Amino acid sequence: MPFAFWTFITSLVLLAGMSGIRAFELSSGQKLLEVSFVRKTDIFVHHFFHLIKRQISRISIKGTWKLIYKLSVQTKDWLVNFKKKYDSRQPKFFVKQTKNDITQKGSVSFFLKNVSDYKESIRNK
Repeated sequence: MPFAFWTFITSLVLLAGMSGIRAFELSSGQKLLEVSFVRKTDIFVHHFFHLIKRQISRISIKGTWKLIYKLSVQTKDWLVNFKKKYDSRQPKFFVKQTKNDITQKGSVSFFLKNVSDYKESIRNK
């Protein structure tokens, strides 16, 4: 089953449980769970947020931008390499020219080379 369905079921069960606890508290007239939970966790929550504030204050904005830039460049390079590896429609688009691809005659276009090859094949017949 999809993740969204199970998330919905979980939230529905939690909502029913919270409503049942709230109904019990209203009928008895005491707020047992809320007060005890806040008393137990209040100090821990304050310490946790103080720790988060202290750690965030150590982060420099300049370093963060450098990190984001490096990650974006590496992601771009990874995507280019991925496309180079799995692209079957335009494989020559990403292939770098090697020394074997350069002809000995200089800069002759592929069209002229194909025309000269075609003329030679006609002469040989």
